[in-house]
Amino acid sequence: REARGERKSVSLKSLTLKYLDSTLNKKYQCSDWTLRPLRRGQLRYAVADALVLLRLHDAIRAEVLDHQPAEHLSALQEDLAIT
Repeated sequence: REARGERKSVSLKSLTLKYLDSTLNKKYQCSDWTLRPLRRGQLRYAVADALVLLRLHDAIRAEVLDHQPAEHLSALQEDLAIT
């Protein structure tokens, strides 16, 4: 349980573990992204993060839609432009 005023840390890594039961390799997270050309590992890292975001979107969207009372879904879909 969180202490009053503290926020739970939410990261791509923690969300991936929770919703996709998968772990992320964060080896290149703190690498120097200003150097060009990017290294092959950095490119793989960036692609993996983007793909995970798409999979997370689908998983979280499904969870939200499955747990909302029917009368609130229309308003939620309209507010969030969920189709």
